[in-house]
Amino acid sequence: WKVNQKEKLSGSDINIARLQKKLSHRALAARLGKSQSWIRDVEKDRFQVNVDDQALLRQVLNIPQ
Repeated sequence: WKVNQKEKLSGSDINIARLQKKLSHRALAARLGKSQSWIRDVEKDRFQVNVDDQALLRQVLNIPQ
């Protein structure tokens, strides 16, 4: 059983997109209504991001589906 990478964002995908947009953890967290620690934990793959938050991350970071 394998997750389709196009559907699930990895922490490294999020980190790369954030850095390309020149956003700090704080700036991205503010845009998402999340905490800086949430962003950091997501980028380190410490937990699974739910579907709604993945969609929000894709929208804010302009990551295609």
